[in-house]
Amino acid sequence: MGELLRVLQVEDSASDASLTERILTKAGYAVHSERVMDAREMSAALAKQPWDVIIADYRLPEFDAPSALSLLHQSGRDIPFIVVSGAVGEELAVAMMRAGAQDYLLKDNLVRLAPAVDREIRDARTRRGREVAERALNESEQRFTVQGAAFDRQTELLRQRETMLREIHHRVKNNMQVMSSLLSLQSRVASNPETSRMLEENQNRIQSMALLHELLYQSDDLALVDFPKYIRRMVEHLFRFYGVDNRRIRLHCELDPVGLELDDALPCGLLISEVISNCLKHAFPEGRTGDVRILLRRRSPTTVALLISDTGVGLPANLDSTTSRSLGLRLVRALADQLRGSLDIRSQGGTEVELAFTPRHKDKAADFQSRASGAR
Repeated sequence: MGELLRVLQVEDSASDASLTERILTKAGYAVHSERVMDAREMSAALAKQPWDVIIADYRLPEFDAPSALSLLHQSGRDIPFIVVSGAVGEELAVAMMRAGAQDYLLKDNLVRLAPAVDREIRDARTRRGREVAERALNESEQRFTVQGAAFDRQTELLRQRETMLREIHHRVKNNMQVMSSLLSLQSRVASNPETSRMLEENQNRIQSMALLHELLYQSDDLALVDFPKYIRRMVEHLFRFYGVDNRRIRLHCELDPVGLELDDALPCGLLISEVISNCLKHAFPEGRTGDVRILLRRRSPTTVALLISDTGVGLPANLDSTTSRSLGLRLVRALADQLRGSLDIRSQGGTEVELAFTPRHKDKAADFQSRASGAR
C-alpha cells in the first residue's frame, strides 16, 4: 500500500475526478478523494478533515478556481493548490499562480500531475516543519536568557540571513515553476511539432533548475546541494515526463555522497538533464529495451567524476561529437566548459558521456562527504 494522499477535488465532472484518482494511484499513492462543486461544499470539506492537496477545475457552473483559492486563504490552511483546465489561457495561469496556486495544468496533458503533487507536498511539509522548529526555538529563547547582548544580536542576524536565503530559494523555485507551466501551455498549442518539441525541452531545463532551488530551500545546509538526491529526483521527473516504462528502460544509479555549491550543481545538473533527455528520446526507438546507468564518483578529494551510459542504438555513425552543431551536444560541451571539466563522449554499443571536474570549493565538498559517511 502506498502513501496515503488526501485529495480535495473542486470538480463538476465525475469522470475527470476519477481520471485524477487513477493517475495518482498509478504514481503509487493510496488516494482518498472527495469531490466538491461549490463554496458551501468546499467549506464543509475543509472543516471536516485535513487535506494534502487541492486540485481545482478552473471553471464550474456555480464556482471557479479563483473563488476556491480565496476560500482556502480565508480558512488559514496551508494546502497546496493545483489548477487544472480544459482550455488554454496563459493570462489565467499567471494570475492564478500569482494569487498563490502552485501549478496550472491542462486536462488533456496530465503527465505532470503526479510530479507536481509530489513536489508541492514535500514543499508544504518543509514549511510546516520549519514553522514548528521556529516556534520551539522561540519558546526556548523565552525560557532561557542568553548572556551577552553581542552574542544574542549575532545569533539573530544569522537566523535572519538564513531565513532570507531560504525565502529567496523558495521564490526562485516558484517563479521558475510559473515559467515551466507557461512553456507547457505553449507547447500544447504550438502548430509546429518542432516548436512544440523545443518548448518541451526548455520546460525540462527550467524544471531542472527549479529543483535545485527546491532542494536548497528544503535542506538544512543552504551552502551545498545533496547532488545524489538531486540526480534521483531529476531523473525520476524525466522518466515520468517522457512516459518511460521502467520495465522497458531500466535505470541504475551508483552515486557517491557528493555535495556541490549552486554554481557547480546548476551546470552539472543541466548537463545530466540534457544527456538523459536525449537518451530517452532517441536511444531506444520502436520499443527497444535496455539500460541507463549513472555513476557519480569522488575520484579524489579534488575531483568528481560522472559517467552516464546507455545500451541504446548509439549516436549516428557520421556524427562527430566534438564538432557537431547539434544544440544538445553544443550545450553539453558548453556546460562542461563552465565546470572547467574534461568531457569524453563515446558511442559503441550505446552511448557514454564521461565528465570529470574539480568543484569550486573543494573543502566544503569534502566536508559534505565526511558528514554523509558519518551519518551512514
